[in-house]
Amino acid sequence: MKIDKGLWILKLAIITLILSSMCLPAVFANDLKYKNRGDRYEGIRSLPVGGTDIELISALVDYREKSAHLLGQLKVQFYLPHSTSVFLTVRELDYRHYYWLDKVQPPKPWQSGFNNRFSWPTKDVLQQLDDIKISDLGVIARLQHSVGRKQEEVAPVILYHSILPKQVNGYVFTFRLGNDARLICQIYEKNADSPIVEKFFPRVRAGRPFPFSWDSTNAADGIYKLVINGYFRGTMDEFSQIVHFYHRKSVEP
Repeated sequence: MKIDKGLWILKLAIITLILSSMCLPAVFANDLKYKNRGDRYEGIRSLPVGGTDIELISALVDYREKSAHLLGQLKVQFYLPHSTSVFLTVRELDYRHYYWLDKVQPPKPWQSGFNNRFSWPTKDVLQQLDDIKISDLGVIARLQHSVGRKQEEVAPVILYHSILPKQVNGYVFTFRLGNDARLICQIYEKNADSPIVEKFFPRVRAGRPFPFSWDSTNAADGIYKLVINGYFRGTMDEFSQIVHFYHRKSVEP
């Protein structure tokens, strides 16, 4: 049977197009894969199944620029009362893409003051994810230890594109719990016996980001701690978490 040459060429072109399109997702996925990108590890990664009662997943200065959409770069900046080792992690607050950034190599060593900065391009990963916004991201700068503990110290982070606030007027600490819970959040000044802020939450959903905000407008510079005490509604098992941090109102170096 005689085969039409033009028809054969057309079929070959269609098959080639289909095969090439089948390869695109694999190439695309590999490009977004969590990997070494020079001064950081960044990408989409699988997360281990969590077994913690409560986990601090973000500690941010309560500040948002007017632009909610991702621009060319994202930046973080934070204050340290003294130089120490810092383990910086950027992640989604609510898992959709499983975005993760860590193992940061800063342009210069972390030091005392508000000059601790790091920036990275959004085109490598973030801009390729479907409709992700800066408000979808959480950041945590743990001090001395890379993983969460029942009692830990953090440096609250300013997350921004280009314009820094002139001062810090509040914080947002975001947690994730293993089970539905009832809890109390308290803010203490250093060595104080009584809290300056106390808020009761009758029901916090398991597996969902749980934010706790503190308006620090009238707070003096110094060391504070956030104390969480609660129990799980299903088992009545108790849990607690303490987060130490330094409040510095002025963002000036």
